[in-house]
Amino acid sequence: MTYRIPNGARRRPARDVDEVAANFPNLTIIMAHMGIPFFEETRSVLRRHRNVYTDLSFAVAFDDVAAFSARHGIDAPFLTRDFWRHTVASLITDFGCERVLFGSDFPFIRPTAALQELLALDLPGAAVDGILLENARAILRLP
Repeated sequence: MTYRIPNGARRRPARDVDEVAANFPNLTIIMAHMGIPFFEETRSVLRRHRNVYTDLSFAVAFDDVAAFSARHGIDAPFLTRDFWRHTVASLITDFGCERVLFGSDFPFIRPTAALQELLALDLPGAAVDGILLENARAILRLP
């Protein structure tokens, strides 16, 4: 199950995910976009449930966040490259790269741009391989 938080959400969707993850511990849940804008709630859910993962879609690979936010109808002036990099690094530090999946959020962000942002983090090769392929392969039970 992938849980996407709609733009302009007033609810705290991480609470919904928390409840579902607790009631269905064998269900794999992927919280898209690192839970934007509910990062701390997402971290809390990841901390409590091993069946919950997050992806890196919506990689901040653009220079004018304000213009991007206005163009796509989101209120996210805090979404800078530094914020994204810090958030990704802290997710990996706190939960391991095994709980993180690659995502680009195409067509908003080009996959090549998202990949460049991931590679710029200078993670160990095994972590990059996991995020790009191996974690999804394991979750989806692919050979």
